[in-house]
Amino acid sequence: MRKWFTLGLLIVCLPSIGEGGDGVKTNPVYRILERVPGPDGNWDYAIVDSSTRRLYVARTFGIQAVDLDRSMATTTLVAGHDVRGIAGIGSSGRFVSANGESDSATIFDGRTGHQFATIRTGYHPDAVVFEPKSGLVVVFNRKGGDATLIDPGKLTAVGSIRIGGTLEFAVANNSGLVYVNVEDENRIAVLDVSARKVSGVIQLFGCEGPTGLAYDATDDWLVSTCSNGITKVVDAKAGREVGSVETGKNPDAAIWDPDQSVIFVPSAADGSLTVVAVTKRSTIHVVQRLVTQVGTRTGALDRQTGRVYLPASNFGPPDHPGGYPVPLPGTFTLLVVGIN
Repeated sequence: MRKWFTLGLLIVCLPSIGEGGDGVKTNPVYRILERVPGPDGNWDYAIVDSSTRRLYVARTFGIQAVDLDRSMATTTLVAGHDVRGIAGIGSSGRFVSANGESDSATIFDGRTGHQFATIRTGYHPDAVVFEPKSGLVVVFNRKGGDATLIDPGKLTAVGSIRIGGTLEFAVANNSGLVYVNVEDENRIAVLDVSARKVSGVIQLFGCEGPTGLAYDATDDWLVSTCSNGITKVVDAKAGREVGSVETGKNPDAAIWDPDQSVIFVPSAADGSLTVVAVTKRSTIHVVQRLVTQVGTRTGALDRQTGRVYLPASNFGPPDHPGGYPVPLPGTFTLLVVGIN
């Protein structure tokens, strides 16, 4: 996590998506459909697993699981120490989470929460991604500036890749490459996991503090959200910008919906969810800006229903000078956003 919001005005809804040439379904208007309460505490990344029909949320105390079909949340599926990132390991039914406080990663069963191993990583692990071509899990050590490579079959670390900078979210292209935002250097680092090296750099001009990152496999495009309220779309192969739009400030996620061809950008600073159509170079644009809640910054998509789940809370002042705002007891909830 990082400094992520200041109190300000909420943004009202803009016109919805039209049929036009966007290739997006007719006139979806997103709204908050439901609020699912959960245990107190802060959070970071979240993912949806279709096989278990569960949402997994990285929390300060561990992994929280939510039954998507019944809107029921567990308190703690897996205990952890300031959990930041979480990723599924292919179709194995196993997952890996990053413990930012204890510099470790935990591999666990997604249904039972059984822990198979806890593996040492680098300093302050954050984002996690499974790279299917090599079969390795890549854990990005936010403050260490490197990535730890884990063999999930052998349950052990098998190497590392030096990257440099402050590392944020990462995505894989399913062909051997992994992309990671380098927050303090305003760039995307390209990793060849099998070769265990950085194979390229994509500069994000006009982007300050890139955080969330998504991958559009159809076009081979990357979508990066920036702390200064800009979202950049770049051609992953050419390393060139395709489009740029203004979204809310201090996001921490880029939530890609390939069925609607839209990116959801949750903004902590003003409490908004910006919906961006990403289809053609000439039609990358904001189509809706939904009022959510100040501090709401990450989330995940359930492709089966098209709903987006956004962890949220009310906040009090930091518990020490320069610290993060503290979630108020009894206010944590999941905002369920959809179009019906």
